[in-house]
Amino acid sequence: MWVIYKYLSKGKEKDEALLMAKLEFLKAHEKRTELLHPFFWASFIGIGDMRSLSK
Repeated sequence: MWVIYKYLSKGKEKDEALLMAKLEFLKAHEKRTELLHPFFWASFIGIGDMRSLSK
């Protein structure tokens, strides 16, 4: 499961969920420095309505 969905299911707004998922990715891969390059995570951006998902 993609990490962003974990945060979306907790009611986070989309931009906050994306930020938290990116930060979690960076923390999880801090020992593999080649994965810290923005090439691996910077392409994911929010477009459109950033409010949380309605339940």
